[in-house]
Amino acid sequence: MTLLTRSNTKSMDRKARESLLAHEERLAAFIQEANDRAAAAAKERNRLEQEEAVKRQKEEQDRLRQEEGDLQAAAEHRSRQRERLFTRETMIGDEAAHWVEVTSADGAPETEKGLSALAQVFHDLVATCALQQEEVLHLQQTVDQMLVRLQALEKQPAAVAAAGPSTLTTRVQVLEDDVSNIKRVHQDFRTSQQATNLQLETQAQAAATMTPAAASSRRPPKLDDIPVFYDQSKTKPIPWWLQFTLRLDMHHVPNNDRHPCLYHRSGGACQAWLDNILTSHGVAESELHTKLTWQELTDAWHKRFQVEPPDLQAMDKLNKLHQNTLLS
Repeated sequence: MTLLTRSNTKSMDRKARESLLAHEERLAAFIQEANDRAAAAAKERNRLEQEEAVKRQKEEQDRLRQEEGDLQAAAEHRSRQRERLFTRETMIGDEAAHWVEVTSADGAPETEKGLSALAQVFHDLVATCALQQEEVLHLQQTVDQMLVRLQALEKQPAAVAAAGPSTLTTRVQVLEDDVSNIKRVHQDFRTSQQATNLQLETQAQAAATMTPAAASSRRPPKLDDIPVFYDQSKTKPIPWWLQFTLRLDMHHVPNNDRHPCLYHRSGGACQAWLDNILTSHGVAESELHTKLTWQELTDAWHKRFQVEPPDLQAMDKLNKLHQNTLLS
């Protein structure tokens, strides 16, 4: 707004010898001209504001369309991932069933048994991921239904305004209940997802690597499917030892934790031999690694129970005779 000063209003003064009627007409024309300029300026401002509003509205519409397109693309990507996951779950399940069938036959190699167990672990992990995807899909469908209901309510302002207090209160209550239900479902899903993710992460880390600290707190693996070793007259020592060590390697059992595993899968003469070792060192089987390393215990076990071929036995006797040692 222009500030009126004396220099601006001086022309509005009555001139000499100017009649009162002429002065009033000149003032009226001056006021009309000022009003016209103000109206033109206001019109220009309105035009600029309208153009700015149209521009902002267009930008907002473009942003909404972009967000909608991004959401649609993300939904399609998740759908494709979900379908691939379900397909892979079926394929891995069929492959795991095939390996179980192959290893169920008599005389199946230990390598195939290990691959069968590994395939079963992968199948369990993929099945867990597929279950999570189903839970996410269910939650997404619930949220979409809620958004549709909210949009329907937003499109009916007149009906809501015309509704009585009791009807409006009921609708608000139903809406609040729906929101509370969605929050509860979302919280339950997040809790379940966090627990499942923690379990999967723990299993993946345990399968990938095993640190000494984690190994010391891990329980020994179940070896019930491995027969108990008594002596070389009842069980072939070489196949049994290969099966035993392969299972320990599959479970990533550290060397310090292998002594109790050997003790618990031994019986008869083998367990009596281990008891003599424990008694001579004055420790329990869980502390035997402080007296003998796994390699030392392995060498002693092979020397005690593994039957060597006749040619190697003869060579060993010749060496002992050459060194003037007593034969056992």
